[in-house]
Amino acid sequence: MKTVTPHPLLSLPVELLDEIASYLEPRSIMLLRISCRHFYALLTHQTGPLSSCDTNDFCRYIRYLFSKDLEYCRLCIQHHQRR
Repeated sequence: MKTVTPHPLLSLPVELLDEIASYLEPRSIMLLRISCRHFYALLTHQTGPLSSCDTNDFCRYIRYLFSKDLEYCRLCIQHHQRR
């Protein structure tokens, strides 16, 4: 069985990740937050109020992801079409 190794980005110090995230737009932070549990917990304070345009873009992107009917594979660390 293949061992899943965390992405090297997740091994950076929290302070550095927080600094990097401070340069992102609110919708990018929201997308980063939903990418994994680590970022979801880390970036909770970073998300300021989203404009209606940002909210619409974010919701549209989420609908797009769910329409693809993808599932996450822990073996190869990628998304695949659900069977």
